[in-house]
Amino acid sequence: SRLTKSKNHRTVLELGGGFGGLAYFLIRDNPGLTYIDADLPENMAVTAFHLLSAFPEKNITLFGEFDLKTADLSAYEAVLIPNFAVESLADNSVDLAFNSYSLAEMSPDTISNFAQQFSRISSKFIYHINHTSVSAVSADSFDFDFDKFELISRAPALWNLARNKDMDEYEYIYKAKALEYS
Repeated sequence: SRLTKSKNHRTVLELGGGFGGLAYFLIRDNPGLTYIDADLPENMAVTAFHLLSAFPEKNITLFGEFDLKTADLSAYEAVLIPNFAVESLADNSVDLAFNSYSLAEMSPDTISNFAQQFSRISSKFIYHINHTSVSAVSADSFDFDFDKFELISRAPALWNLARNKDMDEYEYIYKAKALEYS
């Protein structure tokens, strides 16, 4: 919420939103925000059930119910799309692109593709939590567009340290270089 603070409408994309836990809190606590979940098609059924049950009064749309290239995404509180549809999102169409762990589970080519997509579609921030050693590509080496974005924070994801003293999980925040933010 703090990264996307604005008087204007905000849009957050999450790659791999699971059942919709983060979506629930973003939608509940942030009027004027559109949440886009891009996930495996089979996961979208669970996310859709969860969010449509939790927010029957909200405007939530599913892939295939709208034209992703022409739709006004700000008209929705949530937009659920399959992972392959990220490539159809317009350049700079989201304020924040987010991923929690699933990039670390992907092949090097897929990680590279999503890093490039995040760089293309995000206008302000990229925030991700991923592994640095138990991944096909270290999270330190994800190839975001460093002409457009700069790393402003890299910190251990300490919540897991109590379970695993050898944890290799870090939180990264990249800011668009053109963005003035304090």
